[in-house]
Amino acid sequence: MKGYTTIIPTMWFHSKSLQTMVSKYQDNKQIKEILIINNNNSKRLRFTENKVRIIGNGKNQFVNPSWNLGVKETKTEKIIIANDDIIIDKFHVLMEVVESCLIPGMIMGMDKSCYTSDNIWNLTKPVKMGHGFGTFMALYKKDYIEIPKEFKIWYGDVIQFTALAPLAISGVRVFTPMAGTTSKLNLRRERIQEKQAFLEYCK
Repeated sequence: MKGYTTIIPTMWFHSKSLQTMVSKYQDNKQIKEILIINNNNSKRLRFTENKVRIIGNGKNQFVNPSWNLGVKETKTEKIIIANDDIIIDKFHVLMEVVESCLIPGMIMGMDKSCYTSDNIWNLTKPVKMGHGFGTFMALYKKDYIEIPKEFKIWYGDVIQFTALAPLAISGVRVFTPMAGTTSKLNLRRERIQEKQAFLEYCK
């Protein structure tokens, strides 16, 4: 199916930003489905938007396994992987840029400038992944790299970035607390384990 599916893992800690963006995804003609992965049944929201489909059993399977699940469930040729704690200004313009520039083998994400200003629209080819690149990423479903099971929370975006041709978008303002969900959880042990696993992965 042509078009995009937006994949959003959530523990429902950021209901205001999630609902705001769900409305924007709903109104965008290029987005055919909004796939929400439910990682916390106790705080689950209800949506009236007809593009929304909620999957997951309500237990926290963490972000990277949620991405893997979401991609498997996707019916469209292109996907958007988005955080639940972001609000993107000028979203309709952003989608026009994505649609006109995204090609197979590419991944588009946010430039670090998007979190401090809405400077002129620009596309750059970053050498390394900048701060906040992975809060909103667009790519072809067939290009997605399934994330190994040892990475539950971190490095999923890095794996996509290094495997594909990255393009960073500037000119759009993104409002986010950054790491809004992980900061609410005690994940120190997981961070240490995943850092070591990533060093092994890179060998």
